[in-house]
Amino acid sequence: MDTPVYLCNKPSYGLGKIQKKSKGILEVYFSAVHKTLELPEEDENLRYLNSTLSALHEFESRPYEMFVSLLAMDLKLTHVFDKLSSLSNSRTRLLPHQLESTYYVVNSLRPRFILADEVGLGKTIEASLVMKELMFRNNYTKVLVIAPSPLLVQWKHELKNKFNEDFTIIKRRNFVTNGEENWKNFKKVITSIDFIKNPVYAEEILKTRWNIVVFDEAHRLRRDYSKVTKAYLFAEKISKKCECLLLLTATPFRGKLEELFYLMHLVDPNILGSYHAFVNDYVVGNKQDLKEKISKVLLRRRKVEVGGFTKRFAKTVKIELSDIERQFYDETTEYVKREYNIAMNTKNRATGFVMIVFQKLLDSSVFALLNALTRRKFMIESRLHRFTGFEKDLDEWDIDDTENVEEFIAGLDDPIQKDIQSIRRELLSLNRLIMLGKSIKEDRKSIKLKEILLRLKRDGSKKFIIFTQFRNTQDYLTSILQDEFQITPFHGSLSADEKENAIAEFKERSEVLICTEAGGEGRNLQFSNILINYDLP
Repeated sequence: MDTPVYLCNKPSYGLGKIQKKSKGILEVYFSAVHKTLELPEEDENLRYLNSTLSALHEFESRPYEMFVSLLAMDLKLTHVFDKLSSLSNSRTRLLPHQLESTYYVVNSLRPRFILADEVGLGKTIEASLVMKELMFRNNYTKVLVIAPSPLLVQWKHELKNKFNEDFTIIKRRNFVTNGEENWKNFKKVITSIDFIKNPVYAEEILKTRWNIVVFDEAHRLRRDYSKVTKAYLFAEKISKKCECLLLLTATPFRGKLEELFYLMHLVDPNILGSYHAFVNDYVVGNKQDLKEKISKVLLRRRKVEVGGFTKRFAKTVKIELSDIERQFYDETTEYVKREYNIAMNTKNRATGFVMIVFQKLLDSSVFALLNALTRRKFMIESRLHRFTGFEKDLDEWDIDDTENVEEFIAGLDDPIQKDIQSIRRELLSLNRLIMLGKSIKEDRKSIKLKEILLRLKRDGSKKFIIFTQFRNTQDYLTSILQDEFQITPFHGSLSADEKENAIAEFKERSEVLICTEAGGEGRNLQFSNILINYDLP
């Protein structure tokens, strides 16, 4: 009964001995902490060492193989029991899966990983633990964190408040275009993905040899076989100039396996081989083999596996449109399809983008779409033209990140002159749609939203988050809800301080946070219990 065991979620307990076994329950004594625990025999955190020890007897007459086996065992135990120095300096409650990920990364020969835990499982904490530990163990001093602009201040606060690490946020205003001079005083840096897209800034950053590079929301480093974005090009270059590379994303690929391939290529180009070999081997099958290969450097856990999280209940609320709303919806969809097809046939990508945004606006709110249609009508009548150089940057524009439609459409117009007949036809369609939209006196979707919020409030719910992609919809919802609720708007145009104040206001006083996707990405809002996605079609 003296079988040695250990608990992978309690490394400080050291080795334990099984004293007693009865009906699937083990009584284990841990001498390092002078504790006896009763544990289920199938406890997921319980690990047995008897198989490893007994295996050593096979090598008693072969000293070299015995030495290798002992070394392997030593590495295994070191992985389990080697304490993280960063734990003593951490000011946050650490979860077992975060510790396990950190152990795995810092004890690997090449700490280059994709941290792909589900949203809410603390990828920022995991990455910060890894950074802190590697800085201590390897005396690393040059650390670069690259994140979406709205998250820079949050990263700085997390690293300072929870790990006592001072990082400097680098933006255009405090960036000196002299590589050596610029980084003399700035060794631990946070900057934005948009910043590194600029070739001038990217070149200066690449002059430095970084020890650790972290990309937050790494799915933004999109590329496919034929198109390489500026962000991915930078990531590819800097990945070759750092010892540790961490890519943080809850969505390592969004439906296209080639997105996963190129993220894996940044971490280790040898795992999946060439692109053509990857397509031949995995795109048409062999999913299990692919899973085994990527698991070497892609760490992903789901909330259901980790446990300890409140169960989520999802419900789709169907809206019955009025006759006039249905007519407006159908005619707008027909207009968008027609103009989009014309745009694609004439290689007019800018107008094609506008039509895609219009369809998304239609799913969001009539109010937001009306503003955009009116803007489009004015632009066509005034024969405005796109600004110079837009077409080459179109690949860098993410429609899903576009919250300010006015600004988006202002940067787009037909790069090819339409004939007079086509212009007149579109103007007739726009006038018709604007007239229909203005005749909608009762917006059933927003009415239903208000009813749901009031009912949930009566039932005891206190904190609500409403997500919409568009600022116009956000303004509209604020106007119709502010008589019944305390509202806090949150969007990407707020300054860093304004964002922090808005989150604090929502947490302490207000009831409803109306948040755009660009503003809310990466924020910790788990103190709220009701989340509503307003833009679903």
